[in-house]
Order: sequence, then structure tokens, then C-alpha cells
Amino acid sequence: MPTTTPSAQRPIQITILPTTWPASILPLAVQTYKSFRLHALKTDPKAFAMTYEQEIQFSDSRWIQRLTNKNAVQFIATYANKTNGEIDPLEETDAQEADAREEAWRRTPWLGSLVLVRKADDAGTGEENAFDGGLHVDLRKQNQWPTEVVFHMNAVFLDPSVRRQGLGKRMVQAARGLVAEEARQKGVGWARMTTLVDSWNTAAIGLYASQKFERKRVDEYKVDGERRETVEMECLLDIGLLGSGKSSSSTPCSVVALQAPVL
Repeated sequence: MPTTTPSAQRPIQITILPTTWPASILPLAVQTYKSFRLHALKTDPKAFAMTYEQEIQFSDSRWIQRLTNKNAVQFIATYANKTNGEIDPLEETDAQEADAREEAWRRTPWLGSLVLVRKADDAGTGEENAFDGGLHVDLRKQNQWPTEVVFHMNAVFLDPSVRRQGLGKRMVQAARGLVAEEARQKGVGWARMTTLVDSWNTAAIGLYASQKFERKRVDEYKVDGERRETVEMECLLDIGLLGSGKSSSSTPCSVVALQAPVL
């Protein structure tokens, strides 16, 4: 996937991908998703627990499984649509507009991604829970708080053309907004987000720290025999529905009132 050129005239939007796709668009959606993921692995090979060489071998069914995983919430950043008569590639359209919708997909480059994976206790479907499969986190062991809302954040990537513009912060805030909303809907007062980031990636660590993620521990893992050090970070969101007697040893996140549009 080629690097895109940013434009001040084209604002960037953050969208949540659906997990159910019309048959007419699914093959192109899978190809777009696959191309962007492989682009991420080639651009920042040390930022992921999986490698380009591993994932290029994935079958089509494996990519479809990822894209349609109901235990995952996938955020993407693209240039905003609905300008100059463009058709939104994620909008439901009738059969007569299928060709235009496919063309819109081809003309709408992805600029960033972020994946939230619901905790293992909520899964129970046999679907793949961790996108970086070599670094699966057993979130059940981490669940020490009085809440059923726990998400692991991974597959965070921004195309180099849109870095240092605040987009990473916007995407993390959008993810926090969704987690907070799910906690509210379930009537619980706390929610937790966890993530893993290699210790060398100070930019990502700084971004997460600015969003009230705290370091919990440092661990090691291997990728193709290479030993790497990873930092586990955690953010607790105080939804404000429980009594003041519920406290934590970590500083709760403030909840940002920002959500990506759910399609």
C-alpha cells in the first residue's frame, strides 16, 4: 500500500468497521484490510509481535476471520468522505451503486488503525482474540476489578504521512469513548483498557501515558528468535456509576466524550 499524501483540505475521520459485510463488498474489504495490515508490518516491523513474512502466508479465511471477528472492534482512519459527491464506501447502498461503492473503496486510502479486543471471558466463541497472535494476553488473569468491561488495545498503527498531527491521540480517545459507553450500557462503574508496547517505542509509550495509561510490568518475548522487551500498560476508566468506596491503586482515566460513528 503506497504512502498517502496528507491534505489540509481533507479532514480525517475515524470509523468503526462493521463485522458483517455485504457479499458484494466483502472481498474488496478483506483485500483493503489485508493490504493495510501488511503495509503496517513492512513499515514498522519491530512494532508488532507478528511479522510480514508470517502474515503474508495467511489464508483468505484467516483474513476474513479477523475482519469479521465479533469480539473485536476495529477503528480505521481515512480521509473524510462525502466531499465532491463521493460515495461513502462503508455506507449501505443498493445494487445499482455497487460499482461506485467499490470505486470509493479504491479511492479511500486507510491512514491508521486501532483494534480493541474484548477480554477472554466475554469471548467464548472460539474466534481469534489477539491479532498479534504470538503475544496473546490472558485478560482473565488481569481482571481484578468489579467490572465486566475489559478491552485489550493492539494493532495500533499510523501511516508515516499522518504522524505527529494528533491522530494517534484522537484514535485512542475514540477507543476510550467506546469502552466507556459499553460500561455505561452494562451499568458498571469501572472499565479497563490494557495494551502492550515494546520498550524501545517511546513515542507510543508517551502517547498512552498522555491518555492516563500507566506502566504495570515489563516482560520479554521472542519474534523469529529475537528477544524483545515489552511494557504492559493499563488505563482504568472511572465511569462514575459505583459508590466512592470503589477505589484502585492506579489513577483512573478521565472519560473523553468522543466516539467514532458506529456503522
